[in-house]
Amino acid sequence: MRIILREFKNRNSRKPLHLGKDGSPSIEGLQLALLDGALSVLRSDRDPVDPNVHAALALESIEIIGARYMGRPQPFTIKLNPWLNTIIGGRGTGKSTLIEFLRLALRRDDELPESLKEEFKKYEQVYQSREEGGLLRSDTALSAIYLRNGARFLVQWNPDGSLEPIQEEKEGSWKRAEVIFGNDFPFECTARNRYFTSRKRRLLC
Repeated sequence: MRIILREFKNRNSRKPLHLGKDGSPSIEGLQLALLDGALSVLRSDRDPVDPNVHAALALESIEIIGARYMGRPQPFTIKLNPWLNTIIGGRGTGKSTLIEFLRLALRRDDELPESLKEEFKKYEQVYQSREEGGLLRSDTALSAIYLRNGARFLVQWNPDGSLEPIQEEKEGSWKRAEVIFGNDFPFECTARNRYFTSRKRRLLC
């Protein structure tokens, strides 16, 4: 997040400055912004860039419907911020599951190294009995809304492949889009536990 200084009266000066951010400006808010360094605070007379314009590529939301431990009975939906998002939770609360389901929706499962593919199988497996480790049901549906150069795309995945993979929003409705996942939807997907596992195995090699 960056803040543009426009007009704001500080306690020791009559010279106007202003925090170009929603909410009431304060000295404390300015002090907090200054702690983040030169990339967080801009002078409007020197840099006309709008700090509220995000990157051309961003995820807007993720939705999971009918998975084994998530999205039942109601769909599980996360609205994302285009700048930064942090998912915090204890062990077993679904952080890695959310990331791996997103990997499936974006068709990034083929990017996994061979050493991690066996562990990933449970995220794409439909379980048939309580004893099985699969995390999907036959009616599970995974989706994400991807923002790309001002356009909105709905990316979908389900076990039997019956959902339309990519649709673009046009005139208020979703229409089939002729785009390629890897090239048109760049995305790097690494869950924390997989990152440390991968790093550990590299060190052992």
